[in-house]
Amino acid sequence: MLRRRLSVLALSSATVACACTEVVPTDPPAARVESLFVPRTSVLAHAKPGELRALDVDADGDPDIVVGGTSLTLLMNDGGELRAGDTYTELVQAMDFAVADFDEDGRNELAIAEHDAPEPRFVVLRVGAAGELEPMPGSPFVVDATPHLHTLAAIDLDLDGHVDIVTDSWPQSRLVLVRGLGDGRFELPGTQVDIPEVPMQNLASADMNGDGRADIVTPAHDTESVSVLLGDGAGSLRLVAGAPFASFGGFTTLRLADMDGDGDTDVVATHRSDQSTDYKVDALSVLTNDGAGVLSHAAGSPHTGLPDRSNDVAVADFDGDGRADVVVLGETESEVGLLLGGADGLRPVQRQLLDGRMRGITAADLDGDGRAELLVSEFGSGRVHVLELLAE
Repeated sequence: MLRRRLSVLALSSATVACACTEVVPTDPPAARVESLFVPRTSVLAHAKPGELRALDVDADGDPDIVVGGTSLTLLMNDGGELRAGDTYTELVQAMDFAVADFDEDGRNELAIAEHDAPEPRFVVLRVGAAGELEPMPGSPFVVDATPHLHTLAAIDLDLDGHVDIVTDSWPQSRLVLVRGLGDGRFELPGTQVDIPEVPMQNLASADMNGDGRADIVTPAHDTESVSVLLGDGAGSLRLVAGAPFASFGGFTTLRLADMDGDGDTDVVATHRSDQSTDYKVDALSVLTNDGAGVLSHAAGSPHTGLPDRSNDVAVADFDGDGRADVVVLGETESEVGLLLGGADGLRPVQRQLLDGRMRGITAADLDGDGRAELLVSEFGSGRVHVLELLAE
């Protein structure tokens, strides 16, 4: 098997250090309230649902919901109401997802990072008009990673018109670029790219410097910081000047959103207390982008007072005021923490206990009313619950 490894331009991951300064959170104690979110409906998915993503799988302009875990279920959005589509069971653990037209037939396919698989691989499923799922020929696709995949993104990194896959080999502090060939096949096993240590446990992609090219954002777990890697449009990545950027504590989940309304993509990251090397509190960092991909803490960041072992995070406008809000999920007690966006940044966290053993969250404006719903997967019941924020 041919193995290739490229270094990020002007970067040696063995020598990159974060010029981190101590970040002292100042949030007041969190308030716990009985009712922040109220149930709207719930849909049966599969026995052990986990990760959730809001993706427009059928390309109709409405967000559908992908339910991961030990199987994968599509919840199709029909006019604001969710209905269960197909469930694909030939998976060990569906960890992360991306949607793209990999074979260029005009219909989307669903790519899945398969965690705990016997070999490092991603699965690609074709999606029928009614949400039917079937493997694309050649799937699963085995890549040059260790030990298995946690995350992936579907982007055209080299601007050849074909969708590529970028995934992780986090124990090696590397990404793996798998070039798409445009017919549903990929250039395997992919090309390894060194990055700052350690990209655990998810990556994200957006245009971070406004040049129209896809860039990559990853956690640098060992230095408790965030890396921004700029794409050159030819398949190479360059670490942005000043990166990695100091965050706070070890990482659990990283999301991208415009948090300050300036049109640039910012970074939101949860830091679970048991993942941190220096800090032992649950926290949320908001790192704003100066438009060139350079990140710095927003006012009030990092935010503490979060639920215990805060893990997953969802960013959306839950109250319809045009500002981005944040919800985190604490694993210990199935508790959510809400930080509403305001003119001066995020407000102090409010916390609400949920009934059941919750595993994953995402957000989507299912009915197009300008107020996003919170979706939560419940491990015991196999259901995905749709919750709405109570109007003030």
